[in-house]
Amino acid sequence: MAAPNLIYKIIVIATAVIIMLLTIPYWIHLNYSVEENSVVWIILDVLSAVFMIILGALGIIGAVKPGRLLLLVYAVGMLCMFVFIIIQMIMNIIFYRTCDDTRLYVFTCNYNFAGYLAPTIIMLIITLVGGIAAILLRKELGSESKSQGSYY
Repeated sequence: MAAPNLIYKIIVIATAVIIMLLTIPYWIHLNYSVEENSVVWIILDVLSAVFMIILGALGIIGAVKPGRLLLLVYAVGMLCMFVFIIIQMIMNIIFYRTCDDTRLYVFTCNYNFAGYLAPTIIMLIITLVGGIAAILLRKELGSESKSQGSYY
């Protein structure tokens, strides 16, 4: 096993575990959504957290038991999350400035904007690093599987 391969595996596993741990703010926000009877946010929080847990599990399995397809799914999922987090941050910053609809943005407007922003920025960095590491690990696994004299 090459040294970069091991480093990429460690990074993918670490980011997968961290992304699973970063579901905690979703469960906290879910508590506030239940108190406000906001069905849309309850569904979104549960779906987001479950998606992140599944994505983290795929990353761990793909790194431990080298699976190129699982690593591809993990990388695409992480990079898509990166894009959606940027969109979500822009929307929340816009709504935070106006805070007209405090029912939909109850946590951001009424409680703690920094409490939203801190884990979101951490998640943004983790998704980017995890996606890139998964792509690089997938590439390393592909180059190892080819034999020395092979043209393909």
